[in-house]
Amino acid sequence: MKARSYFPKLLPEKNGKSIHSLPVVYTTQLEEGDEGGLDLGQLFGALRRRGMIVAGITTAIASAAFAFAFSSTPTYQAKFELLITPETVENKLTPSLLNKEVDRHSGGVNETQLRILQSPKIMLPIVKDIEARYPNHGVPKLKFNLVTGTNVLEVSYQALNPKKVSLVLDIVSQAYVAYSLEERQADVRQGIQFVEQQLPQLQQQVESLQEQIQTFRQQYNLIDPANQGKQLADQLHGIVQQRLETQTQLAKFQSLHSTLQNQLQLQPEEAKTASALSEAPRYQKLLNQLQELESQIAVESSKYHDDSPQIQVLRDQKQNLLPLIEQEGQRVLLNTVPNNVFESKTLASPNSLRQQQTQQFFDTANQIQALKAQSLALTQAEQSLRQQFQRFPVLVRQNDDLERQLKIAVDNLNQFLTKREALQIDAAQKQSPWQLLTPPTEPKSSTVSVKQVLILGTGLGLILGIAAALLVDKLKNVFYTSDEVKAIANLPLLGEIPIQRYNEAYQESLHSLYTNIRFLSFDTPVRSLSIISPTSGDGRSTIAVHLAQTIAAMGQRVLLVDADLRCPKIHMLLGLPNTKGLSNIIAEELNFQDVIQRSSNILTTFEGYNSADAELRTVKSPLEDDFFVLTAGQVPPNPISLLTSQKMQILAKDLYSAFDFVIYDTPPLLKFADSSIVAAQTDTSILVVGLAKTKKSALKKALERLKLSNCSVLGTIINLTKK
Repeated sequence: MKARSYFPKLLPEKNGKSIHSLPVVYTTQLEEGDEGGLDLGQLFGALRRRGMIVAGITTAIASAAFAFAFSSTPTYQAKFELLITPETVENKLTPSLLNKEVDRHSGGVNETQLRILQSPKIMLPIVKDIEARYPNHGVPKLKFNLVTGTNVLEVSYQALNPKKVSLVLDIVSQAYVAYSLEERQADVRQGIQFVEQQLPQLQQQVESLQEQIQTFRQQYNLIDPANQGKQLADQLHGIVQQRLETQTQLAKFQSLHSTLQNQLQLQPEEAKTASALSEAPRYQKLLNQLQELESQIAVESSKYHDDSPQIQVLRDQKQNLLPLIEQEGQRVLLNTVPNNVFESKTLASPNSLRQQQTQQFFDTANQIQALKAQSLALTQAEQSLRQQFQRFPVLVRQNDDLERQLKIAVDNLNQFLTKREALQIDAAQKQSPWQLLTPPTEPKSSTVSVKQVLILGTGLGLILGIAAALLVDKLKNVFYTSDEVKAIANLPLLGEIPIQRYNEAYQESLHSLYTNIRFLSFDTPVRSLSIISPTSGDGRSTIAVHLAQTIAAMGQRVLLVDADLRCPKIHMLLGLPNTKGLSNIIAEELNFQDVIQRSSNILTTFEGYNSADAELRTVKSPLEDDFFVLTAGQVPPNPISLLTSQKMQILAKDLYSAFDFVIYDTPPLLKFADSSIVAAQTDTSILVVGLAKTKKSALKKALERLKLSNCSVLGTIINLTKK
């Protein structure tokens, strides 16, 4: 059966109130993010603890660096810089695609160029010159570095002999400059040859396009297509306006012609007759004379009386002219319209008003015929212009295409001509295209000095030593300072027990511990508590003995109960027999007063002590009146069943009543559930953490277990401090 199932039974009444009713001073809380890394204090603390590791690694690496520097042979290195492909005449004059065909060096040095510089073609003459001074030298191992973003090539060489370094770089730099000149001359010659091959084709292309443009413009009568198109549009617009005006006038005269025809009451045949009279010249001449006489009569009538001689003469002339008009009209009508069905006399002898209307009728008919002829001519002209206008954009596009092709061909021709001239100028030059920006430098030793190597080795060793020290400290995962414990436990610190025993500081720490316990439980005094720790070796049993002795020395009756039924230590620490104890009282139903022992022994340390729970020798002290001990007794087969039994609850209540203070020493919390069971039967608990002993992970797990079991924890005791 699990221990948790017994917890509800472990709440006996004490002095009229239950243990459960005691206030929980502090409940354990886990802090998140306590593994945030080392701060400066932790860093220096770790370095102090692991100083030997730091010193050892630093010394080893510094020694190795010193040995390496002392035994290494110095080498010498020098370099020179070349400017690849400076500006030439053809590059300045023709920055076009021709450079891609003609100037293969325009892109600067590349991987292919570097391979050429190291090829046998270049290196064999260099090796020959070097071996004249240093036989059996072989090909020098040059290093090439192209400066980023520039056309500067850096060439370096190193060797054991500084004079050899200078000689090799001098020969190589001269060879590279000479090579660039030879290559440039060869490229220029090839460029001239290429241009000469292209020029005839380009000239022929230009002439062919010029002939095509000439033929095209002659065929379609084009001089300036853009202006001609505008003129054609203006002509078409003018013709359309004239045609519209002509149609307007034609409609106007047609309306007037119909009105006159109705006024004259002319039938179609009569209209033809009137048309014939209007075309007779002698008849029209007589009519004009008649009109002049009537005009004169009208003028003279305003001056004279009707019976005046002047008026009478004019009227006589009119009367004499009328028969002539009638006779001429009869003659014209008989010859023109012999079968007329009306009296020709009406037309042949009109009165003056009818004569004017008839003349207007004739004029209107003539005007209509003229306007119809004009409208027809304008319509035909408009159709012709529209056909030309619709076809003109196609002609313009064809003309533009030819002109664009001609422009491209002319530009190419001009570029090739300019390129040829530039190449011819370059062919006459003897200056190398590659420039030696920096001559070979003085050889310098590339070997780092012993002092520098020693400094670097010491620095590297120090860094690695610190890293190793921090790693070892981190992997051990234990507490080294009180601040680390407080950061994780988040509980009141009741006391710090020094590692040195039985001195004034040690005694003072025990008195301070008891004082803090009484202060934190002032409202509800604590009379029973359990001493717990995450794991063994934290000093739990030792602190339980010392705390009990300290309280007894203050005149209180104190009972120290060894509740660790699995691995009891109290009897060994105090030098007491363990034939009967807690397990015997519960199992055999013995009276606790017969089993409890008085102890007059004081726990002391022996020389060479290095364990918190080690067996210690004792000395006599007059504490037998107030210090009582209940040892664990025989180790039972099932300690859990005894600690959770009803008898244990009754015994705890009896002990609580019989003594002023009861202290329980318990097993490690993370190994067994015994500690939680015993803690549930006491007023509160105290958590012991041993510096350089307790692991951080163990404390976290212990806090989590206490939180789950709802145990009251008054605070922590930090053991084995070096203060």
